[in-house]
Amino acid sequence: MGYKAMLPSASLKKYILNIWEGEIKASDNQTFKHIATASISPQLLFYYKGGFRQAADPQKSGFSAATYFFGPTNQYGDYITNENAAIFGIQFYPYAIPYLFSLPSEELINETVELRLLLGNKGHELEERIFNSRNFEERAGIISEFFETRLKEIAEKDKNIISTIHFINKAGGVLKTENLAREAHLSERQFERNFKTLTGFSPKSYARIVRFENALNNFLDNTQPLTDVALASGYYDQAHFNHDFKHFTGYTPTAYYQSVAELTI
Repeated sequence: MGYKAMLPSASLKKYILNIWEGEIKASDNQTFKHIATASISPQLLFYYKGGFRQAADPQKSGFSAATYFFGPTNQYGDYITNENAAIFGIQFYPYAIPYLFSLPSEELINETVELRLLLGNKGHELEERIFNSRNFEERAGIISEFFETRLKEIAEKDKNIISTIHFINKAGGVLKTENLAREAHLSERQFERNFKTLTGFSPKSYARIVRFENALNNFLDNTQPLTDVALASGYYDQAHFNHDFKHFTGYTPTAYYQSVAELTI
């Protein structure tokens, strides 16, 4: 799989994690599988060459020659393709949704929405420009210009919530969320409501997924025993880690690792 990535412009770095592009080689004799795990980070994916379909229901219509927004999710799914494919993607912070798409994040939890339905004619025009562009750099410039024009002024209460989101991310999800309302200078109820509007999740659920994603990265990058990885990521024990891992990926750690290893051969 060919892969390119770049950081967003200075004006977008608070909202966008990265801009990337992937080219996949596959054929009737060689299926490519993507394992989508639970994630706090929504993505906008332009399938400008080839496409994917759900592994669990290959007869169902897939993603091809279209653009989809994938909201933050606490679910998982496998996607496959038997043809060469190319995807241009933008990965967002969850709180970017209200500012860049004018919707509460909680409305897009576990949702997959066509860009044309999400943004109407502007979404259709953006898709056409991306599909007709010549290379990754041109696509990145188009998407950056588009979202820079959509930024709205952030209210002070949102700045405080966003600070707590970054705090949770930096802590790897290992912290007590009960104290965050006070840090944001809001009541518990106000904090919960505003946090869910910006991220789509309650603070506790958000922290749980952050901890899982952090553990997943440690698991894939580390040769230590599973118990050590679990404890280092803030889990009580390996059983606790295994439970969350299966819940957010659909695989046991061993089965997931084997599947990822097969994809890199």
